[in-house]
Formats: sequence, C-alpha cells, structure tokens
Amino acid sequence: MKIAISGRGKRAGAGDAGYKPRNHQARAAAHDSVGGVPAWGISFTARGKTPLAIFTLSQNIVFIEFTLPLDAAERIIRARKTYSATIREQIEAFRCIKCPKQCKGNNLTKIDGVWLCSGRAEARRIYTTLSTLENFASIHTMLDIIYSDN
Repeated sequence: MKIAISGRGKRAGAGDAGYKPRNHQARAAAHDSVGGVPAWGISFTARGKTPLAIFTLSQNIVFIEFTLPLDAAERIIRARKTYSATIREQIEAFRCIKCPKQCKGNNLTKIDGVWLCSGRAEARRIYTTLSTLENFASIHTMLDIIYSDN
C-alpha cells in the first residue's frame, strides 16, 4: 500500500483534488467544516495507481473519499445493513454517473437492490465526514473485507 500526503497547510476548497463529494449535502457539509482552515490530503493506494481512500484532515474534521474495489464490492454491498446509516445511504445511492464511456447501462449490475458500475470507480465512491465512531467502524469493516482477499 502506498501513502501520499499533499496540501501541507494549504487551504482546502471545493475544487481541490481529493475534495469532490458527489452529492450536494456532503459537499456543503465538508466545505462548511473545512472553510479557510489549513487541511492535508492523505491518499492510500493499493493494486494500482487509483487511490482506494483519500482522507482530508483539518483542524476539526476528517473527510473521506472511499472507493469500493470491484472484487470486494459485492460483499460490502450485501453487508451494508451492518454499517452506519451515513455509509449505508452512500452505498445505496450508487448509480450510473453518465460517464464518457456511454455504456448505456452495460456496466451496471444490480446487487441486493444496489446498482454497481464496473466501468468507473467514481460510481463506487463513498464521500462522507468521519464524525462518529460508527462511521470509523464501518470504514474499518470494509477495509477488512477488501484486504481479506489479499
């Protein structure tokens, strides 16, 4: 696993890499929490160059972008009822993101009522503020599932 740290002391903003929530509520909450405070981005990569998780650390917030790898996504989706409500809602919101591949739904598979896209990692990404122990525990459980394959 590789770890990359960026943005030492820089002001985090909505356009910064590692800081692009897909839904408006998460974007607004993260932006309001970080505002003009210095923030650091820490990326964890595994099995390739695409980050598995990007954490934005600030004075009073930990924000995460977490991408479900395809090989573990089905097990994580099926276990979603054991995760925090915030994480579960993010998983249940997976959908086609209308990417440039124009697959017309060919990359989508429905697993236990959740649409999973095999074409774009962005369609399998969870964006959330890690503000409760339940959220941290959920992410930890998902990482256990992902790395139990290796």
